[in-house]
Amino acid sequence: MDVGIEVPALPGHEDGLRSLLDFCDSAAIKFVNLNELEFSESNWHMMEDMKYGLLDEISSAVGGSAVTAAAVMRGRRKTPVHFCSSAFKDGVQLRRRLIRRAERVAEDYDLVTDDGTILRGLLYADDPGAAVELMADRYDVPKELMRISDFGLEIASWIIEELASELPYKCYISERYPTADGLEVERVPLN
Repeated sequence: MDVGIEVPALPGHEDGLRSLLDFCDSAAIKFVNLNELEFSESNWHMMEDMKYGLLDEISSAVGGSAVTAAAVMRGRRKTPVHFCSSAFKDGVQLRRRLIRRAERVAEDYDLVTDDGTILRGLLYADDPGAAVELMADRYDVPKELMRISDFGLEIASWIIEELASELPYKCYISERYPTADGLEVERVPLN
């Protein structure tokens, strides 16, 4: 097992970070990850109290964090030091986290997208139980590929895409985050 250290690149704390890297060199630490410091809902007040400001209007990154990391990384020789930007964390790490979670929570009737969202069919019927019976009896849809939920009748997206034009119900493909609230990203009508 390799031992590494991950710390935020705090603006104005170059000396402390250099001391940490010197310690890592002497302690045979395998790598150090310097993370670009970010504002979040839970740390906003603390960041303001420390007089940190946003890098720009489109990012949650703290101004000066990347500059601090670059200054500390210059001239490093022994312990490998990596910089993880706010954009990388948002674009890559979040996506990987979503994919892992989606693969864990996906139902048999769900498809996991390359972005880590879940695709599922939705069918709206006044009597969802009757819709399940119709889908099972007339169209031979296995019951494990359907479930009545608060959203309507959830059904495998590949099945609803094929059958929507024949059905007397409103049908959609729903793309959702694999989170507890199942936040919907997009809903595409099929009929």
